[in-house]
Amino acid sequence: LIVLDGERRLRAARKLRWATVPVVIEERELSPAEVEHASLVLDAQHVSHNQMERARSIDRLMQQTGWSAAQTAVKLGLSPANV
Repeated sequence: LIVLDGERRLRAARKLRWATVPVVIEERELSPAEVEHASLVLDAQHVSHNQMERARSIDRLMQQTGWSAAQTAVKLGLSPANV
């Protein structure tokens, strides 16, 4: 089980002994590239990440997968110019 989004929320909920808390999980083993991809997709929903952090993450994803900028843009739902 891999927590893709909400890990801090889950830890806090466990300390508070809450029964449920919203998180995004994956039940299968993921490659580093799959984790990076999922992280980028989920992070796009958060406004707290700056452009440099996002650019570094996109660069890591491209290096891990061998995807071109155009392929990466399609996978992330971005325009090629943004990638």
